[in-house]
Amino acid sequence: MYNVLFSAAPIVVFALLDREFDRKEFKTRPELYAIGLTNECFSWPLFWTYMLKAIINAGLIILVIYGSTDGTRIYSDGKISSFWMTG
Repeated sequence: MYNVLFSAAPIVVFALLDREFDRKEFKTRPELYAIGLTNECFSWPLFWTYMLKAIINAGLIILVIYGSTDGTRIYSDGKISSFWMTG
């Protein structure tokens, strides 16, 4: 419950209560819908660009952490780090 209460719940509350514009403004200013109509934020090339960036970032994080702990002693009994220990 700790993760739900302190990690997920604040994000859900913020997403539900955050309002940049009033409802009346959406009715009177149709240019606010232009981003969705022109697919500026939601398109397949943009989606795959973000996915590629995420894979590259994850790979770099794994390589840096694994490389920095490889061969060093983690426990006092002499066990050295491994891929599973790094994870």
